[in-house]
Amino acid sequence: MASSADENIFSQRQRLLLIKVKSIKRLSADKNESLLTFMQNNIL
Repeated sequence: MASSADENIFSQRQRLLLIKVKSIKRLSADKNESLLTFMQNNIL
C-alpha cells in the first residue's frame, strides 16, 4: 500500500523533471549544452 503510493509520487516527480528538462532544452538549444547533458544523465 505504502510502496504503491511512493511509486506514484516518484513517477509524478519524474514526469515533472522531464517536462522541466524539455522546456530548458527548448529555451537554450545552443547554450549550456554540457549542463543539459549533465542534468539528463543524472535524471535518467
